[in-house]
Amino acid sequence: MAADPVDMGFEFPFYGQDYTQCIVNPNGWVGFGEDNTAYSNSSIPSVSAPKPAIFGFWDDLNPISNSNFGSGNVYTYSNNDMFVVWFDEVARSASNDVYIGTYDFQFVLHGNGDIDLNYRDMSGYTTSATIGMQNNNGSDGLQVTYDDTYIQSQFSLNYRVSDDADWLSLAGNLSGDLVHGESTDINITSEASDLIVGEYSGEIKISSNSQSAVTIPVSLLVLDNGLLGDVNYDGTLDILDMVALANLILGQEYLSSGDMNQDGQLDILDIVSLVDIILN
Repeated sequence: MAADPVDMGFEFPFYGQDYTQCIVNPNGWVGFGEDNTAYSNSSIPSVSAPKPAIFGFWDDLNPISNSNFGSGNVYTYSNNDMFVVWFDEVARSASNDVYIGTYDFQFVLHGNGDIDLNYRDMSGYTTSATIGMQNNNGSDGLQVTYDDTYIQSQFSLNYRVSDDADWLSLAGNLSGDLVHGESTDINITSEASDLIVGEYSGEIKISSNSQSAVTIPVSLLVLDNGLLGDVNYDGTLDILDMVALANLILGQEYLSSGDMNQDGQLDILDIVSLVDIILN
């Protein structure tokens, strides 16, 4: 079971709530609510799993206790807007030598909500753990792995939270495993109803353990006369807008909502951009 709550030294935002304290459970997870003595891990999200919690390596671990039983230690460190939990050479509980393991990993929680999970040395049996996080009622979570061959030594997982582009949202399979040749769909939505007229920019970062992170820039232009490309002002982008835009170009008329690249003129480049948006 976990010891008394630990002060982090700052407010840590997690699933829409701010926390100044956390509990550190010896079974490889950090929580922001009540302790959970379950040593047998499960898939997440789950109402029976610890919640709200971050699972660095949730398994039946056995650090040194007050009675000096177990192996390895767990340390915490706080510095302004960074809180670290270090599982230092903590052993796994096992009655069979096949299932023993020794794990050196750490949680790094940042004041802006970012989370780093760093795995320095994961030796022995590493295929019986849950890694990820879930909210305070077990209804929403992010499972990185569950009882699978995923984690390894000299490996890091980074979760990033940004309010710079709160008009931009992603939906779909945002985390998980893909084998060679597989793909996944991510739906990108922009919401301009609460924005004033102007140009907004943000970025989408894609991290992978097979290559360096990729950053995709995203921009949004909010006009005073509706949706960019919605030439007939019906609230949707479709073939009717393409026809209306072509007529404007032929008639040498200018309409800002049809100027897809905002270069001050209507031409074939604007039609190409509009067609690409509609088709995709």
